[in-house]
Amino acid sequence: MSKNRNIYMIVTEDKYELPLFVGTVEEVAEKAGCSVNTIYACISHYEHGRNKSTRYRRVILKGEDE
Repeated sequence: MSKNRNIYMIVTEDKYELPLFVGTVEEVAEKAGCSVNTIYACISHYEHGRNKSTRYRRVILKGEDE
């Protein structure tokens, strides 16, 4: 059974959304100067269409079957 892993990013606020910082949610929150819950809320609101943009992104890395 494979396990998915999440990585989090701070991205540029333009149409390209280039990564400025990549790490765990804790590392991104520390770099951004906010709480982990703020990162989760921003991403959730963006993914569900509540906000049109955000500086934070979640990338799901699919695990490989062994």
